[in-house]
Amino acid sequence: MQTQTEGKTVLKSYQTDVSAFVNQFLTLLTNTVKESVNDAAQNFFNELNRQKEPAQLTNIADGFLTRTQVAELLNISIVTLHRYQKEGLIPYRRVGRRILFSRSEVLEAIKITSKRKGAKI
Repeated sequence: MQTQTEGKTVLKSYQTDVSAFVNQFLTLLTNTVKESVNDAAQNFFNELNRQKEPAQLTNIADGFLTRTQVAELLNISIVTLHRYQKEGLIPYRRVGRRILFSRSEVLEAIKITSKRKGAKI
């Protein structure tokens, strides 16, 4: 039969082993979570940077651009582009339900407007 001292020693040894295991487990878990969060954040920022790259401007039938393409070209929002349209600063054409802009007319309008206002659009 074990004495009380031997039982306490075994119990302390067991507690030490469990404590060491728990610490190793928590360290491993923490590192895994950190790596996962870092990977997710890196993927998020890569995707965000990819979306910020200007889309390649593809002409639609002889030099015409869509609203999105003009907004990217001028580095403005669609709302601002719409305001410029209403103010007559940027000429456009309606083809069915689509609004199209002539690239040369947009660039010319920018030159004229920036000379008039003393600032670029």
